[in-house]
Amino acid sequence: MYRQKRTTSFLLFCTSCLKEGIPLTKLELNKKGIITDIIFSDYGLFERMISMGIFLAEKIRVMYEISDGIVVNVGGKKIALGKDIAKEIEVLG
Repeated sequence: MYRQKRTTSFLLFCTSCLKEGIPLTKLELNKKGIITDIIFSDYGLFERMISMGIFLAEKIRVMYEISDGIVVNVGGKKIALGKDIAKEIEVLG
């Protein structure tokens, strides 16, 4: 299992991130959240999420739901994620 690691300064900046986040799939529509954890067993998928701008401390908003996933706005980009992927991204809302 791969998790993104950040420096101690991030933890000091966001002490509330020490609390458990909720899966991105549970974040209400149009509500902003902050990514607190990214958990994937596939390192390639983990790297792909990072390359798309999905990483710790980034603000993310669920724009709308699609048939088997969600569309999010992160870093000014719209990204469609399957529910199986989105549930592995934890956020504080």
